[in-house]
Amino acid sequence: MPDSEEMHMDRWRVVIQRGRSEVLVQAVPPALALPEVRVPRNQRLAWHINDQLRRSWGLDAVSLFPLDVAAGTAEAGAVRYHVAELLRPDRGLPDGIGWADASSLDRETFAEPGDFDAVSAYVRAESESPMGSGPFGHAGWLREVVAWLQKTIAPFGLEWRGGFEQFHASRSFSLIRFDTTPRASWFKSVGEPNTREFPITCELAKRIPEHLPRILASRSEWSAWLAEDCPGRTLDQVTDPALWRRAVRHLAELQSESLAWTNSLLPLGAFDLRMLLTPSAVEHFFELARRIAEVAAEREAGGLSIQEFPAMQARMVGLLDQLSRLELPAALGHLDFNGGNVIVSPERTVFLDWAEACVGPPFFALEYLLQTFRRSFGRSSAHEGPVIEAYLAPWESVIPLPNVRELWRITPALAVFAYAQRCVLAAEPFGFGSSRFSSYLWALLRRLKRELPPGTRMCATA
Repeated sequence: MPDSEEMHMDRWRVVIQRGRSEVLVQAVPPALALPEVRVPRNQRLAWHINDQLRRSWGLDAVSLFPLDVAAGTAEAGAVRYHVAELLRPDRGLPDGIGWADASSLDRETFAEPGDFDAVSAYVRAESESPMGSGPFGHAGWLREVVAWLQKTIAPFGLEWRGGFEQFHASRSFSLIRFDTTPRASWFKSVGEPNTREFPITCELAKRIPEHLPRILASRSEWSAWLAEDCPGRTLDQVTDPALWRRAVRHLAELQSESLAWTNSLLPLGAFDLRMLLTPSAVEHFFELARRIAEVAAEREAGGLSIQEFPAMQARMVGLLDQLSRLELPAALGHLDFNGGNVIVSPERTVFLDWAEACVGPPFFALEYLLQTFRRSFGRSSAHEGPVIEAYLAPWESVIPLPNVRELWRITPALAVFAYAQRCVLAAEPFGFGSSRFSSYLWALLRRLKRELPPGTRMCATA
């Protein structure tokens, strides 16, 4: 049996093409194979592929995109495929690998037929659409980005010396840290379904520049922007409660400032959280949850039964009634808020990654952020109360104090419901056939049951 470390590594074979006719192959007598790398599961794929190509094969490369090949599945041990480009294709190659004419290769040429399928899929895609289906779906795109980078950074007194780290790669997504001096620069581009992050980020950089990285330039045809690196640490690495209190106070301040202009984010693609918090939305959610549960293994598991759904639904409608009576203003929020999206330093607090920006009740953002806090400090930490108070205090000048306290009491259940609702709506167009999704939804429903305030009358569980 493979050891535990091996079980957490994925096998990726890399298609590297030179020009329109040659592909890089390894000699595995009497056949050939594509270069293979092993990368940690659920990590930054592009970074690890580039790193392993350099370490294992002596190749300096930039990742392009994952390749959809029928043989590549998510099963343990299955081989998957990725496309990459050599940064210096005319440089000498290490022993054991070389260029082969793609037109001379057939299925019998390779030790594994999937390698031939991968080469064929890429060559076919290149011949049909040489520029790919996105701005980064073709060889040479990095040179285009670098040319734009160098032109852009010069007026800011920055200079690029050639180094970079690539963290994400696909035909329409890209995330690269360029080693510019005296400060690094980040290039980020987003594609479907997250193109909304581009206009939202640009708008927030104008509205609350003290809480976003400084944007040096943007490029709409790529849905891309170049931002200055922010000094500091991400909040998930911080164990100083004082820094946590300062970060959540800044969060409350920027949210209260957003009350005057939050609705301007809706045309840019921000989620209207208020649409998820209606009786009809609750009814739709529990109907979908019931349909999913009826065909899943989790119908009665983990202290939750499908028979409890009607009582949970009724209590959720009651919470929404409480929420409406508070007549709260809509604020800027974030449906995927975690400590990795917050950078803290002695000078400022910066908030990143606004693809899940939303408009609605303000306190949900803190509830999501507290999940990171509890992983770092524990669920019974004496520091949690002061962190919560640091966030709530600025709101007492905006919202009547009794309303602040009532909203916070009902926020945990509402925040879990909103997140679960968002997950279901995102998955609905693609169907709910995944057992992994149904298990995740069941876990969220168990959490929702726990968070419903006291007084809920539940059916007895099995």
